[in-house]
Amino acid sequence: MSEENRYSAPESALYETRQTGEYGSVERGLAGDYQITVGGVISEAWAAIKGHKLLLNGAGAVLFMIAIVYFAVSAGVNFTLRGPTGEASVVGAVLDLLVNLAYYAIYGVTTAGLVVLGAKISMNLPAGVAELFRFSNRLLKALATYILMMIMVLVGFLLLVIPGIYLAIAYFFALPLAVEKNLSPWQALETSRKAVTHRWFTVAGVFLVLSLSSVLGVLTLGIAFIWLFPLYIVAYGILYRDIFGLEQDTLSS
Repeated sequence: MSEENRYSAPESALYETRQTGEYGSVERGLAGDYQITVGGVISEAWAAIKGHKLLLNGAGAVLFMIAIVYFAVSAGVNFTLRGPTGEASVVGAVLDLLVNLAYYAIYGVTTAGLVVLGAKISMNLPAGVAELFRFSNRLLKALATYILMMIMVLVGFLLLVIPGIYLAIAYFFALPLAVEKNLSPWQALETSRKAVTHRWFTVAGVFLVLSLSSVLGVLTLGIAFIWLFPLYIVAYGILYRDIFGLEQDTLSS
């Protein structure tokens, strides 16, 4: 498929024929040809994090530091570039917008990298913190996908909430699809939505269980997150692996 066709209007084909390893694939995901259960994903993820908690928590620490830098820079811009009346100046507003766009672009590629890290660990493949930045050449695509996703989810919530909840789960794999599969933003959103719709309640169930487990982290003053955060990453990776698979380039590097 040519570059022109790949990024054509929404009615065009959503994917190319790809080699994606022994697990899922985009084609199989769109056809609903995959099997996942809440218990199966959680139990496999729990078993897979053994021996990898330091690596996974290290990846989490890197993301935390990126977020800290973002908040510090954003606060600095808002504090130092205010107008005489204390309101944000035009220059300050523009700089703050650029800081936000830069952060969400980085967020997009590191989210995809985090999914790949979790998936590769679940497959017993070599992986490291560098996975977070392996797609840094696709920052603009990640940013465009994130913005489009947020707009669609917001519209969904404005339409009596339920469509927003549906889309928030259905679009959960849009960022890794755009970045790891190199799909256009719209293709990534639609591919994620159509594939997840086949097992929407199961995917939602996995994320509900993981979200509820955060209570344990709070009750233990954060200690439980030493196990919970790695569990989140690998569970996310397993879902992506089983529904969409990984590209051969991703698997081999």
